[in-house]
Parts: sequence; C-alpha cells; structure tokens
Amino acid sequence: MALLEAVCDEIVQVFQSSQPRIALCSAYRISCEGWLKIELLLRLDEVFSSDICTVACEANRVDLSVSLPDENVLIELKTFPTNYGAPGKPITNFLDSVIADLQKLTARCDEHTVGIAVWLAYPIPTPEPSAWATHVQRVDAQAGAMLRGEKNALWKNKAAHLYIMQCRSAGAAAVGTY
Repeated sequence: MALLEAVCDEIVQVFQSSQPRIALCSAYRISCEGWLKIELLLRLDEVFSSDICTVACEANRVDLSVSLPDENVLIELKTFPTNYGAPGKPITNFLDSVIADLQKLTARCDEHTVGIAVWLAYPIPTPEPSAWATHVQRVDAQAGAMLRGEKNALWKNKAAHLYIMQCRSAGAAAVGTY
C-alpha cells in the first residue's frame, strides 16, 4: 500500500521535528498524546487532503484515518512516560493498551484497510535497559509487522522511541498466523 508508506513517512517527520516538545513532556513525565494527535492531523491534512483523499480525526472510534477510494489507513496513537529513573505507572500497563489497540484495529481491517498503532515512549535510557527490548518484543509479537522504529535524543543518556506497528490482518489473526 503506497498510502501506508506515505503516512508512515509523515508520522516520522513529525516525530523528528518535535524533539523540544517531547523533551518537555518527558521532563515533566506527562503524556503528549493530545498534542501528537493535533500535530499529526495538521500534517496529514496538509499532505493528503484532496478531492480523492480524506483525513479524519476521531471517526468511528479511531484516532486518525487517511482514506483513498481503494485504500484506508487507520491510526491509533499512544504516548507515555516510562518509569525509568522515576516513579510512575508500570510500563506494562501502557504496553497492554498498545496491544489492545492492535487487536481493535485487526477487527476493522480488510484487503483495503490497514491499521497501525503508533506509540511513543520516553524517556528511555541510553544504552537501553535489557528489559526495554523485552517490552518491545512483547508488543511486536502481537503485531503483524513493525514498520518503523525511530529514536530521538532528548538529553544526555535519554531518548524518545517511536514505533509504528501494523496490526495483523483479520484473516491471519483468525488462524493465529501473520
């Protein structure tokens, strides 16, 4: 799907250009999901909205979507501060919500519709703790594919990590393969 690739490119561009905002959210250990949704909506609307392509926000209980007559990309967003170096909610609670989004998207996808979970976690120590790889693998095991994995330095020895994971196809999920 050419549309999927183009949407992923724009998501990564927003992430790469947003280091100061993400660093601020990281320093205060707050979620930036609302901000990210608006930034992505602005970018996707600028790039894709036309007579044949529509961009939607909060339509049919999906955070964002981009649609052509024969291709649809459904986007669920999650952002969360980790508890590395500070108290906070366990990372596993946030990861469970990413997995739930992947499962929700799987139920909505078909040969013309693909769903992606876009999740952003921060701050992650550099070098990464071994437990972080285990967390990412846990989510990846529930996805159809990891489309992108990006890092953005926040400050000394800390980074934000962005992942774009495609949900499993509905048919593959029914038989347990992907």
